[in-house]
Amino acid sequence: MKRLILILMVLLGAVAAGCEEERALSPSGGRGLADTQADRHRRIETIFDMDTRMLQDDLDTFWLLDKNLRLTQWYVLDNE
Repeated sequence: MKRLILILMVLLGAVAAGCEEERALSPSGGRGLADTQADRHRRIETIFDMDTRMLQDDLDTFWLLDKNLRLTQWYVLDNE
């Protein structure tokens, strides 16, 4: 039981502390050959923005809140 509590405390501390900056993990200081650090952060923000918008569309589709698909101007009735 003590080991479990100790492991949970260590994991919680690691999650709470986190990494202050990405530069701490990179030997080049967050710079690459093709992109500067600002370009990289801008690209990551753009990807995150697109992912959150796609998630919203997926949730709307899942909950059937999306628009009806209209491929034709005439309504098709099912006469079974």
